[in-house]
Amino acid sequence: RFTVTNHDSRGKTLGTYEADVALRRGIDAVDVGCYTWIDGELCMLVKRGVRPVIAIRALDEHPLSTDPSPLGIEGIAESLEGETSLAEIAERAKQGIREEAGLEPSHQPTYVGYTYPSPGANLERAYSYLSEVIPNSPSTAQHTLDEIVDLFYLPVDTLIELADRGIIRDPRLELSAHLVKAAMEGR
Repeated sequence: RFTVTNHDSRGKTLGTYEADVALRRGIDAVDVGCYTWIDGELCMLVKRGVRPVIAIRALDEHPLSTDPSPLGIEGIAESLEGETSLAEIAERAKQGIREEAGLEPSHQPTYVGYTYPSPGANLERAYSYLSEVIPNSPSTAQHTLDEIVDLFYLPVDTLIELADRGIIRDPRLELSAHLVKAAMEGR
C-alpha cells in the first residue's frame, strides 16, 4: 500500500490517504528508432543518457545487475508538449533527432504505433516512429548538454542481445530495436 499526499499548487497539503494504486497524469512521449546501414549491417543510433534507469534504490539480490547508474543506454525520445495529431508528433520526432542526435533525418519518420509504458500507474502514451539517419548529415539545431552525452551506432541484433542480458535497461529502446528489425525484414 502507498501513502498518497495531495498538494495544491503552493505546496499546501490537501489530504493524505492510503491506496493500492496511485494514478498520475503522464506526459506523452515519442520514441524514434533511428537506424542506418554500416558496412551492410543494420545499426541503430543510441546514446549514453544522463537520466537514471528505473531502479534508483538498492534492490534485493537478482541474477541481473541492479546497479542504479545515472548513465544508461537510451534511444532518441522527446516529451510531447501539446502535439496531438500524428503529423505534429512526427515533427516532434524529427526535432528530437536534430536536437538529441545532432543529425538531420533522411526522410519523414514512419509511425508504427503506440504503447502505454506504465500501465496501471499513469496514462502516458509512447508513440513509436522509425527514421533512417545518415551519420554524416549534421543538423544545425541547438541542443543542451543533457541531450547528447555519447552517441554511437550498435548493430540491432547486438542491441537486442544486450537488452536480453539486462545490460541495456530501457524497454522503450528495446521495443524500438525490435520494430526496426521487423520493419527491415518486411514484417
